[in-house]
Amino acid sequence: MCHVICMNFKHESGPARLRYVFTEPEHRAFASHIGGFVASSFVYPLQVVSKTMIVSSSGLAAGYPPHMPFYRSWYDCYSHLKSLNQHKRGGSLIFR
Repeated sequence: MCHVICMNFKHESGPARLRYVFTEPEHRAFASHIGGFVASSFVYPLQVVSKTMIVSSSGLAAGYPPHMPFYRSWYDCYSHLKSLNQHKRGGSLIFR
């Protein structure tokens, strides 16, 4: 079982901050990797949207209808990709 303790560190230059410290040394090595993986899984759909918005109306044939619709904003693009269940395409570690 992983034991996490919460410590309150106070800097003289700023407010008190909370830090979570793993008590087992073997878990400390994986903490940054797990945190990076979790963060990238939340951000990945926005990366797909940015790449799609770059291609949309770029002058490439793939960026114009019937291959790709025009998008008014990034949220319009995200909504369209999510409705097609394509907002996480290519993000799986197993099925590529």
